[in-house]
Amino acid sequence: MSQNAQANQSAFSVPEDIQSAVTAMADDARTASRALATADRSRKDRALQRIAEAIDAQREVILRSNASDVSHGKDKGLAENLVDRLTLTDERIDGLIDALHNLASQVDPIGEILDGQTLPNGLRVSRVRVPLGVVGAIYEARPNVTVDIAGLALKSGNAAMLRGGSAALETNKTLVGIIRDALDNAGFPMDCVQTVDEFGRDGANALMLARGKVDVLIPRGGGNLIQSVVNNARVPVIETGEGNVHIYLDSTATEEQAVPLVVNSKVHRPSACNSAETLLIQRDAPAAGSVLPPAAPGSGLGAIALRMAPVLLATLVLTAGLMLAQPFVNELIPEFGDETLSGTYFGVFYLASGVTAAAGNAAIMTDRKSVV
Repeated sequence: MSQNAQANQSAFSVPEDIQSAVTAMADDARTASRALATADRSRKDRALQRIAEAIDAQREVILRSNASDVSHGKDKGLAENLVDRLTLTDERIDGLIDALHNLASQVDPIGEILDGQTLPNGLRVSRVRVPLGVVGAIYEARPNVTVDIAGLALKSGNAAMLRGGSAALETNKTLVGIIRDALDNAGFPMDCVQTVDEFGRDGANALMLARGKVDVLIPRGGGNLIQSVVNNARVPVIETGEGNVHIYLDSTATEEQAVPLVVNSKVHRPSACNSAETLLIQRDAPAAGSVLPPAAPGSGLGAIALRMAPVLLATLVLTAGLMLAQPFVNELIPEFGDETLSGTYFGVFYLASGVTAAAGNAAIMTDRKSVV
């Protein structure tokens, strides 16, 4: 079956001029990827350092572009946690720079021999790490991901074609421009990193249909984005995980360990996708009382809204004298993206009772009918 015939089976179509433009970009990426595939570690690491230096030198330009995106997002009613993911600050730019330096310090994965064997005829067969070629990435409006993926692609000898969320359009445009200039200064083709953001959603769709041009496509974001790519792409897809981040309080944990760990897991940056969403408590954990309301003043736990399973809620009502309030029912525990944390005893069934209680600054709610 021809490439066009396979593309036509997708749930969507792409204007021919946009598909042709993205295909041409992929051809340029293929050519550029050959320079990366044969580059030694020192050249790639030097390029990563150049990118880090360029981002540092251009941080004011980056922040201005980002401020424009943030302002536009707020005007359009973008949720607070999504605005936080979109926002760059000096501190977060420092984090991007540090990540690039850290990446440059790591061992080159290309050429590593994973295993091998000698056949009876004396022929030696080895499994060796090699670049994939042209890697496409579709992700939500998180500018740090633009730098992360470009850096990882460079280190692993791959060209990258990026499609970031439209809410980060100006920031991503600025970052990709800086990265491309730094690659040129380091002696690599600028087309090692490209973006299809100018084509909007059609650009993402064109990447999905670029069979034979894009070697692998990686969606990074929420469940809807991931499933859209998995279900519609005509190129190989690496399906990233989605789920609910748990932190487990064991019976051996002390109060000195439990409180700072639980607080940090949620409030360090609640909008991040690796922020804790569920607290599992071993039934006999002596430190359980230190992380449940009423929390000790100054512990930081008062800023966390706890949504509790009824078996745990009942214990709190009996021991802490909590007042019952309006019911709140939600069948699934989501990725909250804010200061909300769900909780239950480890190994206990969740039951939907719709009971809500409040204590001080903490709201305690039941919201799940499932099994841990």
